Amino acid sequence: MFSAGCGFDRIQPPLPDAIPDFSLDDLGTIQNDDALTDDEKREAIRVAVGAPDDEAGDRLVEFLFTLNVP
Repeated sequence: MFSAGCGFDRIQPPLPDAIPDFSLDDLGTIQNDDALTDDEKREAIRVAVGAPDDEAGDRLVEFLFTLNVP
């Protein structure tokens, strides 16, 4: 029997590291650093990825800040 579905096992392979010199492990480290406030985490992400201080950079930083890193 054929079963169509979108279970979590369908999201393979893992997401690639798409930003040079910045891995998903790096992002997870920033996200999980309890010594930093949310604003400090956002700034650390901005610096790490070289996001500009404009609306487009803000969107990228917010996306990465809220991205669930497994």
